[in-house]
Amino acid sequence: MNLTIVYIHGINVDAPGYSTPLHHNIGAYLWKRGYWDHQVQAEVFWGDLFSPSAAKLLDLMKAKKLGWSTVRRLSLDTVAQALGYEDAPGIGAYDRVHERVAATLKLGAAKAGGRGKVFIVAHSLGSIVASNYLWDIQHHKGIFRTTTWDAEQRLERLGGMVTMGSPLALYSSRWTNFGTPIRMQSRGIPWWNALEHADPLAWPLTGLNPLYDSEVTKDVVLRPPWWDLMRRTPLTHGGYWTSKRVAATIGDMILKVTRPKESK
Repeated sequence: MNLTIVYIHGINVDAPGYSTPLHHNIGAYLWKRGYWDHQVQAEVFWGDLFSPSAAKLLDLMKAKKLGWSTVRRLSLDTVAQALGYEDAPGIGAYDRVHERVAATLKLGAAKAGGRGKVFIVAHSLGSIVASNYLWDIQHHKGIFRTTTWDAEQRLERLGGMVTMGSPLALYSSRWTNFGTPIRMQSRGIPWWNALEHADPLAWPLTGLNPLYDSEVTKDVVLRPPWWDLMRRTPLTHGGYWTSKRVAATIGDMILKVTRPKESK
């Protein structure tokens, strides 16, 4: 039996291959627990859609000899990409990003032979992309206004989702009482939200309102050991892709869904 893990990146990703360390760690975690089914890696990359404008802004920063380049790059990624993605559906990057997700799902299904569950692992702004993509499926909006998308692209075999370093709570604060989330747990699909204790962009999702409490299975707060200095600072936002604790969280979900008796 194959399973497909679909990775969706957020900020600070400039090229494909970003998910490989995490994918290897998930595989190793599952292997040690006797799970030997093949895990297909399906990686969504959309960062290049914003590369020309980002390059222009970075050139201006260097030309003006501005300070705090690392912080400015973070603001570029968090603000510019978020605003660019959230352009009006149909005329901006919103639909183009979702088309990348759909294309990756189709490719992943082909690699898996159309068998097994699909799991989404989405980081940072990618968690908002995943939420919006699923919302559009469930409400027949965005690219799903048409009927040309197949079962894989509509995530009909979705087994679960892990969001990590997610600012979805901040994004949802635009609506009264945080609005309405996608339907997940109420459909029997687990949704775990992993967040590093020191990550300033990651926020819990349970407790926002009763609807989120019914759809988000749980928040998983990752508290680093005292010697893990990087993950005790805001720099931890970029560390999810290499974290073995995150890999263990994802692995535990996969075991719970695919081997429920063995995961107890």
